[in-house]
Amino acid sequence: MALYYMKYTKHIVFITPGFPQNESDSSCLPYLQTYFKAITQSYPHIRFSAIAMDYPFDKHIYECHKIMVYACGGKNRRLPLKLLNWKSCVQYFKKINKIQKVDFINSFWLRECAILGNYLSKQYQLPHCVSMVGQDARASNRYLRFLNLNQFSISCLSPFQSKVLEQHTQRKADYIIPLGLDAKDFANVSLHEERDIDIIGVGNLGPVKNYPLFIKMIARLKEHFPNIKSCIVGGGDFKGSLTQEIEQLIVDLDVKDNVLMTGHIERTEVLKYIQRSKIFLHTSNYESQGYVFLEALFLGMYLVSFEVGIAQEHPKWSVAENEEDMLQKLKLLMSQAKTYDSVMLYDVADTVEAFAEVYQL
Repeated sequence: MALYYMKYTKHIVFITPGFPQNESDSSCLPYLQTYFKAITQSYPHIRFSAIAMDYPFDKHIYECHKIMVYACGGKNRRLPLKLLNWKSCVQYFKKINKIQKVDFINSFWLRECAILGNYLSKQYQLPHCVSMVGQDARASNRYLRFLNLNQFSISCLSPFQSKVLEQHTQRKADYIIPLGLDAKDFANVSLHEERDIDIIGVGNLGPVKNYPLFIKMIARLKEHFPNIKSCIVGGGDFKGSLTQEIEQLIVDLDVKDNVLMTGHIERTEVLKYIQRSKIFLHTSNYESQGYVFLEALFLGMYLVSFEVGIAQEHPKWSVAENEEDMLQKLKLLMSQAKTYDSVMLYDVADTVEAFAEVYQL
């Protein structure tokens, strides 16, 4: 608990659904974890505290990445038990503020963390920024009806995400701040691995990722490239129905020998699959940013996607207008993709400096 006794010039509090339970917990929100590590390294004279609402699952206080973490142990409970979690958050904040007066609250996701951050910012008269991270800009976010979006500032990850928010709420994001990569996280990764996978898809098996289209693309490409090898890396379809649909489609379209499904694997293994692959195919209908886009480019891949998240025309990134256009772009890359140079599209140092301006550090 050494952080209690150090002197800091300001105090920033993060409110998040989860926080890594230790520094080797690489699977917990890796994109945010990279940012948290980087900002504490860049601003050692600033105190950073975090309230983790649901994960870790047990209630306790611990230190991780030079941040004091107050885990509420919410375990993703539903109402009314969730109210106990909220009570813990308020109690923790009171304790945190006594250790050193809080200067700024940054809550993540436009959901319950935003509600709690908004409440605490009013109680303590503090500036508050809500950072949208996932699908919270969409109309399906039930928390939007409970939030006055003009009572705090909003950061988002891409112009696409800000546009979606405005469509549903008439409110634009105040800041567009992509979450960047840290090159040090890839120090042990080689770009010279054998690229034995032609096309890869990475992400959970939920409906937004649109994996049935991925399978259909592989089936159509097989007509021109009979030995095509592809891979879907991801799990998370807890009901199992979509996984079964995808597996049945693989059989129906006769691509069983052309598509490997890994299920959920650790992040280090995900990166190994990416560095073995040539083309990253992202069939998703929505993406707030697409952190895996950055990882794929940094690991030398070519990208094909729709115009979602941070998608942009780039020598190594083809943005498709529709399914037929996507197929044509894939066919072209299957024939032409030869070199796999690393591209750093967004560096975490830029993310840190952008948020430092928000926090007025």
